[in-house]
Amino acid sequence: MMRSRHFFLAGAAIAALLVADLLVRWRQGAPVTLAPRPASAAMAARTSPLPVAEAGEPGADPAAGVEARDAIVAAGGRVYLGAMFRESDSLIRRWDAGRSDQLRVAYLTEEQPEWTADHRTIVREAFAEWERIGPDLRFLEVLDTTGADIVVRWIRQFDIDRAGQADLTWDRTGRIMHADIKLALISPGGRYLPPEQLRAIALHEIGHALGLPHSEVLGDLMFPTADHPVLTSRDSATFRLLYRLPPTSIKWPVPASAPLR
Repeated sequence: MMRSRHFFLAGAAIAALLVADLLVRWRQGAPVTLAPRPASAAMAARTSPLPVAEAGEPGADPAAGVEARDAIVAAGGRVYLGAMFRESDSLIRRWDAGRSDQLRVAYLTEEQPEWTADHRTIVREAFAEWERIGPDLRFLEVLDTTGADIVVRWIRQFDIDRAGQADLTWDRTGRIMHADIKLALISPGGRYLPPEQLRAIALHEIGHALGLPHSEVLGDLMFPTADHPVLTSRDSATFRLLYRLPPTSIKWPVPASAPLR
């Protein structure tokens, strides 16, 4: 019975956050349309469905959570951080400030006949694009995958309808510990992916590796269908706000007098 009550309170908290986000967008005239199913499921790029929490980490600071929540509500439709809390249990998920100024990136080039050095160049340019919008974000290329923060690997083709995937590990406070990016060389439909699409997918998956959720607005780089190889103002604003906030939980408070059901 107590377990079901906890689930109810958690669901109510997340619902309240999403409603508040929609109200702010409505007042500011920002788009609030929820994302439709991707037009081309083959290009859908998604994060891993469940986090891997590290044991022994301290709990989140409630005061930091309140400040972060207020900042997200104030930003309104200029950002899409509200979508993060459908994916990571109300956690602000990002790299810690002490690591984001030099994230180690390694490339794993396994034997794939379709792979060329051009594929790595496209990904390097995508990392450089994220560096340009900052803040204080730097990537250091390393050879050893075991010591890397982000590992990029290519596979010939996914068995399901996607062309990229980012799997993250984070601790219970939301600090990202590791990211693994997989990029396909061939679409699920069996065609070679052209450079422009490879660039869009790489940019999109790096965005996930940095902590960004999906956007619900068609045209944003982080829209579920990775078709747009350009960071929009909303992508940039969301990223900058994310890295101004501390990794923490921003669950909406429930009044002490609220009845348990």
